[in-house]
Amino acid sequence: MADYEYDVFFSYKRDELTREWHEKVKVLLEYWIRQELNVTKIRIFMDTEDIKTGDKWKQIIEKSLRNSKCLVGIWSPDYFHSRWCLSEWASFRERDKIIKQDSPIILPARYHDGDSFPEEARNLQSRDFTEFNSTMAYFWKSEDGFEFEKKLKEFAKEIAEAIKNAPEYRDDFPIIIIEEQDVQEPKKIERITV
Repeated sequence: MADYEYDVFFSYKRDELTREWHEKVKVLLEYWIRQELNVTKIRIFMDTEDIKTGDKWKQIIEKSLRNSKCLVGIWSPDYFHSRWCLSEWASFRERDKIIKQDSPIILPARYHDGDSFPEEARNLQSRDFTEFNSTMAYFWKSEDGFEFEKKLKEFAKEIAEAIKNAPEYRDDFPIIIIEEQDVQEPKKIERITV
């Protein structure tokens, strides 16, 4: 009988300025989720680690979405202007409609903002990481970095619960691919003349 390959699909908008922040969040979540589940290993899909040179990346993302128990979304305004981020989120929203269970399979955290997110995203309870977003490597050695790890430990508990309560694997979980023309452009700032 087929089973999940990943415990978590780590969904985020890749950007060179936030690469280290996202990687560190993923590593810390992985550690604290293992502690919560009392296991030696969990699998978190992250594109930069699980897609290798020469791989057919679109197929790997689709397969990994279907084969992940839950989605951890790190939401920013850029996330909602990315075709692939929207596809990842939409795929899990469709799965959620099919499985109809009380425990969540989408666990979002706000990296920045929230007001500009689509209404459906604003209606989901999310973790607020906005005071801990940073593009600086030093952040992780600061007092804020220490405080943020406490927040990540709390988040890891929720993710561990989602993993434990994941629905039975189905190889027909839907994969939704958003077309480029369906992605909303960021709102243009109107110039005010004085």
